[in-house]
Amino acid sequence: MKNTAQAAPYVNGNLIASVQSPGGRIEWRDNEPFTAALTVMDYERGIASVRFIVETAEGTSYPMFAKDFLDMIHHSGRVIDGTVEGRWQVVKRGTNYGLRYIGAAA
Repeated sequence: MKNTAQAAPYVNGNLIASVQSPGGRIEWRDNEPFTAALTVMDYERGIASVRFIVETAEGTSYPMFAKDFLDMIHHSGRVIDGTVEGRWQVVKRGTNYGLRYIGAAA
C-alpha cells in the first residue's frame, strides 16, 4: 500500500503525528493492520494541515490526515454516532504519521 510506514511511533500507547516533538519517549512498533471501532473525538491544526483525532473505547488515540478522514467517510459505509468499525493501518506522509481506514472489519 502506498505511503504505508514500516514502523510507527507511539508515546504512552498513542500514535504520534510527528517524531520532531514527541512529548515523551518514542516506542517504535511494527505497522500491522488492526481491527477496531474508532470514534472521532477532535481535530487539530498543524502549521499547514488539519488532522482528526480518533480513539478506541479504551482511550488509545490516533491522528488521521484530513484526506484519509474523507476517504473513510466515503468508503466505510457506516458512521454511527461518530464511530467507524473497520481495519486500520498507519501511513506516513512526509515526516508525519496518521491512521488510514483500509476496509471493513472481518
